[in-house]
Parts: sequence; C-alpha cells; structure tokens
Amino acid sequence: MATMTVPIHPATLRWAREQMGLDLQQAADKIKRSVEQISAWESGTQEVKLSDARKLADKYKVSLPVLYLQNIPEEWQQEPPKDFRRPDARQPYSYQLCYAIRDARDRQSWMREYLQNENEKPLDWLGSFSDQKNIQHIADWVVQWLGIDRQEIEDLMDDKEALSYWIEKIEAKCVVVSSNGTHAARKIDRAEYSGLVLYDNYAPLILLNPADSPARRIFTLVHELAHLLLDDNSGISKIDFRQEVAGYDPVETTCNRIASNVLINDDYLQSQWNDNDNPETTIQALVSDLKISHSAIAVRLKVLGFINQATLDSLLVEYRRLYLEGLKNRPSGGRTVPDKQVLDRCGKLLTLTVLTAYEQGSVNATEIYDVLRIKLKYLGDLSSRLQFPLHRWVS
Repeated sequence: MATMTVPIHPATLRWAREQMGLDLQQAADKIKRSVEQISAWESGTQEVKLSDARKLADKYKVSLPVLYLQNIPEEWQQEPPKDFRRPDARQPYSYQLCYAIRDARDRQSWMREYLQNENEKPLDWLGSFSDQKNIQHIADWVVQWLGIDRQEIEDLMDDKEALSYWIEKIEAKCVVVSSNGTHAARKIDRAEYSGLVLYDNYAPLILLNPADSPARRIFTLVHELAHLLLDDNSGISKIDFRQEVAGYDPVETTCNRIASNVLINDDYLQSQWNDNDNPETTIQALVSDLKISHSAIAVRLKVLGFINQATLDSLLVEYRRLYLEGLKNRPSGGRTVPDKQVLDRCGKLLTLTVLTAYEQGSVNATEIYDVLRIKLKYLGDLSSRLQFPLHRWVS
C-alpha cells in the first residue's frame, strides 16, 4: 500500500518553522527527523507524508490546512516585537517565547475584532506622552488616571493581592493583561524576559512572565503601561534595576523611571526615612507597605540622595542573591486547575469579554475553546470563579 503524501507548500513550511524561532537543527530535534529531511521538505525536493505533516503542524503550532497554503496572509506575517532587553540578554527568542507571542497575538486579534464589531472606538490615551519628557508629570497623571489609592495598597495582605489590584486598575482602561501561563510547556525562563507589550489601537496587550515574583511583576506591568503611553512599538523587556547599563535602550530607562515614580510616592518615602536607620531595615519596612521589590525601592532611595551609589550597588547584589534563592526554593504549587489556567493565560478582561460574547450569542461554544482553550465541561467552574452568571449553557 502506497504511503499517503500531502501537498505541503515548501515556502509555507519554512515560514511555519521560522515564525516559531526554530533553526533547521532545532526543528529536526522536535520532529525527530534529520536536518537533511527537513531541508528536503522545505526545498520541495521530497514530498511530505501525512503523518509527518501532522507532526510538523503540531510542533509549529499551526493547523494542518495552513501548511497547504501557497501564500501566507499578510496579517500573519508580523514582525517580532522589538527587543528592548539589555544587549547582554539579547538572544534569539526561544521556541516557548515565540509561541507565547503568537498565542497572545491570536487573543488580541479576537479582542480587536469583537470590539470593532461592537462599534467601540479606538483608545484615545495611547501615545499621550510621546512628546513629553517630564517623568513626574507623567507618573502623577497615571496615578490619578488609574485611580490609585495608596492606602488601599498598604492595607493589602501581600504582593499577590497588590498585583491583582494593579492588574484590575489597568484592565479597567481596556488593556488585556495576561501571562504565558504556568503549564510546564509554556514556562519561559525569567532570564529571557520580564514582560512584553503588544500595541494595538483597540486591544493593547501586556504579557507578564509568571516566573518572576508578584512584586517584580507589578513593576513590569507599570513599565509596559508606560510603553503604551510613550510610543506605538510592540516590544519585549527584561527589567534591570541598575541605573546605568551599557547599551540599555533609552526608552527602557524612561519606562523604568515612570514606573518607579508611579509605584513609589516620594513624600511618603521621605517621611519614612531616618538617616540613623540601617537602609536594609527601612527598605524592608517600605516593601511591606508598598508591596513592590526591594531593588525598586533601593534605586528610588539613590535617586532621592538617601543612599550613595556604592550602597546601592551592594544592596542590588544582595537583593538579587536573595531573590534568586527565593525563586529556587519557591514551591511549584502543583497542578493548576483548568479554569485557573485560563485566567493565567488570558487574563480576566479577555475571559469576561469572551463569556459576555457567548451570552450575547456573538460566539459559539467552539470559538470559546479556540480563544480560551478550556473544555466545555469546565466552563461552569470558570464562570463561578469569575462570579459571572452564565445562563446560556452548553451540552
């Protein structure tokens, strides 16, 4: 019996590999075929068996019919987000990060289309400060615009609650906030990226790396929001608290400073500072109140002149050591339930929008799975977690 082959287009196959950040050797390792075999398929000198085509589609994260296309739709041919990471951290985006970006863009595309169909207007605040240089003015505007209550933050139990607080405030401005998820296949090393922003006039999206601590994710979140206020670039960040880093993008430095001024009230910082105190003791007390990282507070103290550069350098080294030690000892947390996985991956704003669309009859059960990746049997758990009354049930 003849082996069944399929009409895979060579150029499309090469595109599918490259958009996942794989070179020929990496693709061969994933498909369990030789580099020569992958090259033969991509050059068109050898036809692809159906069984191999299915493996290729699975590893390249596309549907099998996509590989039959002779021309890739223009909207799929998007440039990767700008690399705002430090020069010494700039490596080709990993397979996991490429998938996270593609996955996030798919969700963003759905959100944009839904909002446009609902006749929503483009967001008018994007790029509001592209021509302004006054960091404190921008920060003050952000605090007022988001409706931040610093006493509420101080009264929260911990940095996890504080992260939820900041996410809720930012999602209220129609920014989708999500993560690459905590599933083993989705994990991305914290050394690769802290967060990224995907610019869009209707549905800007911020993706956070859950490998970072909640306190650091708060800083990254506000940092990425600053990107949306400053320019229209999609980009990937690896936050560095050092003030002077050779080759560090000036936009990153500005976003760091905006985030610092938003998160830390200078008057409060000055009221809590005592020259006779041990800096580490004071910083620990401030961390407890502000729910952000030790490093972010130490940098702000240096900016205000309370500590010198040598003290800051010493503190940053120690805080980095303690942070990495804490991450290493952090419990894995076990398996995450499906409805919680959806919220990790998609965020509350997008998830509620999809459920609302389903209630309105704008999407069907199949599309819910396509966007949220949740099986219908768990939909009740998801609606209960969100306290969303789902009346239109599925069998």
